[in-house]
Amino acid sequence: RLRQSVLEAYENQDYPSTSLVRQILELPDDTRNPGSFLSTIVCALTPLHDNGNIKELDGQLIFSFNREENVISGSINYDLNIYEEDFIRWVSRHVENILEKALKDINAKIFEIAFLTEAERKRLLLEFNDTNREFPGNMTIHGLIEEQALQTPDRIAVVFGEHCITYRHLDERAEGLAAALKEYGIGPDSIAALLMERSLEIMIGILGILKAGGAYMFIDPDYPRDRINYMLKDSKAKNLLVS
Repeated sequence: RLRQSVLEAYENQDYPSTSLVRQILELPDDTRNPGSFLSTIVCALTPLHDNGNIKELDGQLIFSFNREENVISGSINYDLNIYEEDFIRWVSRHVENILEKALKDINAKIFEIAFLTEAERKRLLLEFNDTNREFPGNMTIHGLIEEQALQTPDRIAVVFGEHCITYRHLDERAEGLAAALKEYGIGPDSIAALLMERSLEIMIGILGILKAGGAYMFIDPDYPRDRINYMLKDSKAKNLLVS
């Protein structure tokens, strides 16, 4: 059986990576350029692949491994015009990490092996997502939006589906709504209800109410009528905004 496996390995030693991708992903034979990035990567193992042949391979990134008794050594040859040394070192660390975990559990499936190191995982989950910021205690939400509108007026502030609005337009429309709400009695110690589907208008409504000095209460249009009536009565909302 071992002899048969070795013979089959030699027979398929130059099996194209694109064909391998087609077979693994069960893609049709006429699929164009599957895994085009893989076509630039070569993986070789001596003595299965001859060292002389490995040097002649035309690959932008070549992983070559050598097995002697119970020791496997490896090297990476890469195109300096495409890859930087730091990136190759990053790749090599992940290869080592994957091999180490695979050797600890030889029955582990490839998709179960995390290629990130613990340090990288910590950076991604904790450090990169550490978005806590200190703000002045007297700064309001709508005040922050106004400040951002002055600094980056044309930057996108809100995205909903295929629609978006800039900080400038968001602040201008909220300011116009606030002026209208004040005429209807919205101000400090008053509540305005928002009865509308989720949309860009909700953000305009919330900011407009806050700018007017009031508090907002969101009501889902899918709530039963009795529930909506109770919320309006119990909150003593002065105004109801609908889309």
